Amino acid sequence: FVTQTGFQFERDLEEAAVAVHLPKATGNSAVGDASAAEPRFSSAFVARFNSEQLIAYLKKLARGQTVERYRDLDIFRIPVEDRMVRVAILSVDTVAVSNVAGEGPMHAMIDRYKQVAGPLPERSLVRDYYPQVPIGSLVWAIARYAPGENSLPGNASPLGTPVAATWVASARFTGSLDLRCEAFTAGEADAQKLHDQAAALLGLYRAFQSEASKTAADPDVRALVDSIQVAQQRERVVFTATVPLGFIEKALAEPPKPASEPVPAPAQTP
Repeated sequence: FVTQTGFQFERDLEEAAVAVHLPKATGNSAVGDASAAEPRFSSAFVARFNSEQLIAYLKKLARGQTVERYRDLDIFRIPVEDRMVRVAILSVDTVAVSNVAGEGPMHAMIDRYKQVAGPLPERSLVRDYYPQVPIGSLVWAIARYAPGENSLPGNASPLGTPVAATWVASARFTGSLDLRCEAFTAGEADAQKLHDQAAALLGLYRAFQSEASKTAADPDVRALVDSIQVAQQRERVVFTATVPLGFIEKALAEPPKPASEPVPAPAQTP
């Protein structure tokens, strides 16, 4: 599974919910059928995965079994030992699995998902890009920017970017504050343009910071500036930075109170 789908449990699995179906509740307690007396399970998993690779893997395991169709979703029927396991990909980050003999639990999970997700549009900005948010992020934001749509009066760009892109920003705390921002562009040419502009601005800022540090150098500020990185990965540009704990403590610390001037002694009456 890991080799053929590229899925890594420690990195990609975010949430798992498991329901236990007891034999009495499922009506599987047939006399002489040892497997029927076992509990069965229905599960829902929220994770990051490659849909094409997962579908190819499920088709391989199905061994020619007919794919069920329920409410515009495919249900893969996979024979495992003496039972049939049903698997349905509900969305770009959610998968439902059930090994109950009947299709009732699987249909119930699909119905419930459709009920919750129904009012939302078919394509949602958060639904499409939330899987790109790193696991454990304390704060995250997703925004779409196009120069023609989001420009300020006078054609000024609020983000200063030359191309349209969808931005996914996040912050995680791992002893220091790890900042990450990914810009998803329409193609590698746009990503290259954005990368070159960002790299040039970063170079100018570092040169300015280097001159300023000659008079007053703060090691935490210098560490923050040095940690800023920008890299192109095909059609996206990734910005990363690490905020030291000392920088956070200084930013949250109360400013020192000014020293109070001494109160002059009252004049003595002769």
